[in-house]
Amino acid sequence: MPKSDRGMCKADIEKFCKDIKPDGGRLWACLKNNTDQLSKECKDHVAKAREKTRQHGSDHSAPGEE
Repeated sequence: MPKSDRGMCKADIEKFCKDIKPDGGRLWACLKNNTDQLSKECKDHVAKAREKTRQHGSDHSAPGEE
């Protein structure tokens, strides 16, 4: 997850993904795995990022982590 995107999900990352190393799409995977528990702001951000990734033809990597 690009550092610029982490601000919207900072509290959720610290709560659910604090032990996850931020490379290889691991943070996105962690957030996706915890979608039901995320704050509304972070949940909306993850959904928008996922849709943007799908529009570009792949849901395998997180935006900015190819």
